[in-house]
Amino acid sequence: MSVTDVDIDQIVRQVLRQLAGSSPAARPLETAPRARADMAATMATELHVSEPVITLSHLKGQLEGIKSVSVRRTAVITPAARDLLKQKQIELIRLQDTAKQPAGSVVLGAAETKYDAAGLTRMLTQQGISTERLEQCGLAAVVEELIDAVARGGKIGILLTRQTAAALCLANRTRGVQAVLATSEESTRAARTTLAANLLVVDPQGKAAHELAGMIRLCATLAPRWGAGLREHLT
Repeated sequence: MSVTDVDIDQIVRQVLRQLAGSSPAARPLETAPRARADMAATMATELHVSEPVITLSHLKGQLEGIKSVSVRRTAVITPAARDLLKQKQIELIRLQDTAKQPAGSVVLGAAETKYDAAGLTRMLTQQGISTERLEQCGLAAVVEELIDAVARGGKIGILLTRQTAAALCLANRTRGVQAVLATSEESTRAARTTLAANLLVVDPQGKAAHELAGMIRLCATLAPRWGAGLREHLT
């Protein structure tokens, strides 16, 4: 008998109910919906865009509540993007060379998915993201390796899987791991900067390699703001 997505969701809910009274590590999942709601209400007023060329697509849908946008000192701003910032009266800040973000580094694992991450790994390397790729195997084994890299190695973990609910349940039982489901660059930016996510769980189905690469690059290069304190509270 095959295990369906519905079965996985039912298992996850049952596990959470069992852990609620006995394991503090289960609380990050229980409070996740509330945390996401709080996150939407407390987004920072500064948006950082690390791309060398800033186009309208990098800004659309990202500017609600934003008062300033910071970019590399040498970044090229297209006329349409510049006009949008002026229209919304958003300040453009160019960072000095010393403030430029270094290339990021991630540990990439895949489980319960037919997605071939070879092309994605090459793309990330070309974009300056050092990528350690784990051997694809069972979900529990891959999550355990990522937990070790994140909680004990201090690295950023990326998990590509169709079984996102089960992956989150397994990962968030460990102190020091803040696993968050990401569906877009916008949600990745919010998860990293406001929740200090260090393990990104992504369903790759229907997503192009460049879209996945953009999400991973954001998680690897953005620094958390107030999320560290929240993580300690949740764990």
